[in-house]
Formats: sequence, C-alpha cells, structure tokens
Amino acid sequence: MFQFLPVIYKSRNGKEIVNDFYCDKDKNNSLVVLFPGVNYSFEKPLLYYARKAASMEKMDVLCVRYGYKLSKDDIGKDIIKIIADEILPVIRNCSHKRYNKLYFISKSIGGEIAGNIAKNIGYENVQSLYLTPTPHTVEHMIEVETYTIIGTRDPIFGEKNIRSLQHHKNIKLKLINNAQHSLEVDDNIQESIKILGEVTTIYKKFLNEDKQNS
Repeated sequence: MFQFLPVIYKSRNGKEIVNDFYCDKDKNNSLVVLFPGVNYSFEKPLLYYARKAASMEKMDVLCVRYGYKLSKDDIGKDIIKIIADEILPVIRNCSHKRYNKLYFISKSIGGEIAGNIAKNIGYENVQSLYLTPTPHTVEHMIEVETYTIIGTRDPIFGEKNIRSLQHHKNIKLKLINNAQHSLEVDDNIQESIKILGEVTTIYKKFLNEDKQNS
C-alpha cells in the first residue's frame, strides 16, 4: 500500500526542507524523482500529471524541494551544483529498497540539477526526461539516451538550441508547436489542454520503455 512520507534535510543555509515521498514500503519497484523549475511547483500541470502517471504505474515518487529560492538569473550558475549536492543524499536515502529503475523528470532549471545528480550517480543508471530544458542542460542530455519536450516558442531554449539537439540521435526530442516555456499556448486553453494530453502520453511511454523493449 502506498503511503506519504515526508523526507527532511537541512540545507546549508540552515533551513529544514521537507520533500514529498510517496512509496509502497512493501514492494520493490522503481523510483521517479521530480525536479521543479523556477515558479513551477509540483502542483502545476506538467509535474502534477508526471506524479500521477508514475503513481498509476505503481512507482514510488520523490518530489524534491530546494534549499534556495531560484530565479532565471541562476541558470548555469554555481548554485545549481550546491543544490544538486544537497539533493543527492536525499535520493540515496530513499533508495534503500534497491529500486529496479531510477527515473528523473525535470522542469526547466530543475533539469540542470537533475543532470548534475545523474552525472554523479552515473548517467547510465538514470532514465531522464527533460521538460523545457535550459541550454546548460544539454551537456547532460547528450551523454545518454534521454527524452525531452520543448515548445517552439520557448524564449529560453531557442531555434539554435533546438537545432543542436537534432544532431544527437540519443535524444528523443518532441517539439510542441507554438508552445512557450510552460508548454502552453498563449490565449488558447483548448490547445494547451491538448498539449498536456500529449505530454502525459509521453510520460507513459517513457516510464514503460523497458517493458516495451523486453
């Protein structure tokens, strides 16, 4: 039976940070770790449905929170590695069950944090999906087979960045026409909901890829 367990760590700045851990303590399964973006929490659509998709696949889910408030000015800065160093022990503490697989789903700047942690753990040991990544995430994406979803009107990840990804066959790239950084279309609710449906379909494929290849 799944239960909610708060996982607490003390940040370098002295704050106690509470992370949400949804797990089935009696079953060996897989762990999905969610990394939020700037002003994009787990309650917002992309990450809310990422957690929902993982739960429906009977996977444990860890929703990490950062000890520092991030802004877009922090993209590519040293604070990313500081946060990654704080989050890594939290993930390891949740891994006492000997999970079958480890999945990272990250939003925007959260992809930089997730990428740094994957580098530390070993890229080959993590299945990663990057939602609207930043340019500084590319160095991690090109190392191993990954999924990424990007809007064609994302001001943070422009056409030049997209073209650079298209040269890497290991990156499963999904472009969403007219979508901006939140993978929504401005002033078009119906189209934004349709996009959310496409993204949730990709979640299911991503979380079940090993089953499909076996």
